[in-house]
Amino acid sequence: MPNIPTEPIPSSDPPPPSDDPPCPPQAEIHCLAAVSHELRTALNVILGLADLLQQTDDLQKARRQASMIHDSGLVMHALLDDMLEYSLLASGAARPRPEPFSPEMLLAELYDTFAIQARAAGSDFLTPPPATLPERLHGDALHARHALARLLELALKLAPRGEIHADFHFTPIKAQTSLLRGTIRASGCLLNELQCKSLFKPLRAHADALPRLPNPPGFGPAIARAWIRLLGGTLKVRCTPSELSTFNFEIPFSQHHH
Repeated sequence: MPNIPTEPIPSSDPPPPSDDPPCPPQAEIHCLAAVSHELRTALNVILGLADLLQQTDDLQKARRQASMIHDSGLVMHALLDDMLEYSLLASGAARPRPEPFSPEMLLAELYDTFAIQARAAGSDFLTPPPATLPERLHGDALHARHALARLLELALKLAPRGEIHADFHFTPIKAQTSLLRGTIRASGCLLNELQCKSLFKPLRAHADALPRLPNPPGFGPAIARAWIRLLGGTLKVRCTPSELSTFNFEIPFSQHHH
């Protein structure tokens, strides 16, 4: 059996200049991790009690309050999960988990899941006609899908009730390597390019960017960029106020050998 690479194979092209922020100080990383663990433990207790309260025959007002507690807890839990994930990525502790995968399944899961989110938000989600795809590739499809889902969510927040176009395709570049190349475009962007790029730097974002968004993206964009870079890929961001926000990315995968 041939030796299968366990890491994604980057393109031979030189990477573009990076405007990523430097990793935060180690003390700040450790603080983020510690706070995330402690608060998540407390939230698990709150969510458990709220679940029990919702199953009782108490007054309707108490049930509504319990439901609000539960929903708020879920939002806080998701934020703390993001803080913990970002701290792992910033500290270099996160690692890719390459394995064989189906490119068709990867794209279908992304498109189907996000189409539901876009429809619920009142946005149109447009994708190209199905293309011919490799049958199997090898790489960290789980975190690639995670990163691209975060970019799609960001596009929805930058252009609520607008049109979102997603065009993802696989391109062979070497005998053993295929690139997942894609573009995400959202019409009616609420931010300029400097404000948009600041969202990828959550620990030192521009103060005037977040108030312009009805639903701030939190750590999502920074997590997406960090995973794409960790998988050997690149991400470029362009935003024009009242027009388009555009994300262009490439992620390399190796060929799967039986």
